[in-house]
Amino acid sequence: MIFFWVVKDSGEWHVRREQEMKSEACFGTRGDAVAWACRVARRKAPSQVAIRDESGNVIGRFDFPKHKFSPAPS
Repeated sequence: MIFFWVVKDSGEWHVRREQEMKSEACFGTRGDAVAWACRVARRKAPSQVAIRDESGNVIGRFDFPKHKFSPAPS
C-alpha cells in the first residue's frame, strides 16, 4: 500500500510519500494539496492519504482500496 502525507512546511502544503523526505508536489492551500494527493492515490490504489495540521495532528484520512473491476454487462 502506498501512503501519502499532506503536511504544512515553510508556509506551503506538501504531499509526501511515507518515509520520503522529498515532496511529490507543493501547494499554497491545504485543499489543493489534498485534492492532488487524492487524485494520485486513487490512480495508485491501494493507497491512503493522511492530512496533518500545523501542529502535526492527523486531522483527516482517505482510503483508496484496490479497484474491483467487473465485466461489462452483455
